[in-house]
Amino acid sequence: MRVDEESRRGGKSRGIVFLLVWMLCLFHVNSRAQSAESEGCIYPVPQRDAAYWQKEAAVAKDKGLLWRLEKDGRTSWLLGTLHINRPQTAMLGPRITQAILSSDVLAVELNISEAGVLQKLLKSTAEPLPKISPSITLAVEEVLKKACHPQVNQLDVIGKNMLIPSLLLSYAKSLGLYAEYGVDLLLMGMAQAMKKPIHSLESVDVQAQVLRLIASAPDFEQSLKEHFQSIDSGQTKRLFDRFYDVWLRGDAAENAQYPMWCDCRENEEEKELFKRINDDRNPGLATEILRLHDQGKRVFAAVGMAHTSGPLAVQTLLDQAGFVVTFIPINNQKLGQ
Repeated sequence: MRVDEESRRGGKSRGIVFLLVWMLCLFHVNSRAQSAESEGCIYPVPQRDAAYWQKEAAVAKDKGLLWRLEKDGRTSWLLGTLHINRPQTAMLGPRITQAILSSDVLAVELNISEAGVLQKLLKSTAEPLPKISPSITLAVEEVLKKACHPQVNQLDVIGKNMLIPSLLLSYAKSLGLYAEYGVDLLLMGMAQAMKKPIHSLESVDVQAQVLRLIASAPDFEQSLKEHFQSIDSGQTKRLFDRFYDVWLRGDAAENAQYPMWCDCRENEEEKELFKRINDDRNPGLATEILRLHDQGKRVFAAVGMAHTSGPLAVQTLLDQAGFVVTFIPINNQKLGQ
């Protein structure tokens, strides 16, 4: 459902949410089971059987942004990940698989497989939904309904801090992009199958603060209107498509310029928000990778691609911390086409 013209007036969508904070994806994955038979549900999560994944694993090509990290005679790895993905590009290629096999520990932004972590995160981010107009409520519910969201008629349960990301992740399903096939989830499943420990690079409090910042606009309804404006104009689709394409081709040069094309630094307010959500977290991510490596572990670290962009990219900070950092190009320009 498109909101009416009056509802769509106002500024551009704050593209900062295209960072797609990964625990939001996990929130969706851990929600109640979705039903494709639900009224209005047209974008259920595609299901694939074991035979499909066995076949995909045998032919999967490398994709994504991978750096080798060498220090003190040990090799660790950094992967810039995509938090939503398509089933046909979910399987990682042989070089990344070999890097995981050669590592001692998987390090992700937040390990929600650890008992109690997801529950603590949801409790920390619970906040009542502000009053929004009936037209905006209906527009949000229509997007959630098409994406088979289990709480489509319970926006108060989703709450303020989860609503905008829930809207965008639900819209992404119409483009064939699913949190359930995100790279981080696949990596966690691989680590568990290999019986490798999974370590959190950040605390629940840090991640909860990110969620609160995303929903921190003084006029929450206006923020929702701007996101619908972005969807209606095609801007949202263009950003999703570009982000996916950069990851698929492993285009480190274009990813480094993400702050320049993300539509998330259009004014001083957005620049400050980007800094707090992305750049300010990078030193902590790099420090924790360094700490694990200095403990004698070979680390396979996975962080969202945005954290590997700009002058404060995680790999740049690791280089400054004494690692020999080498980007591993994949050269799959036509992959997935």
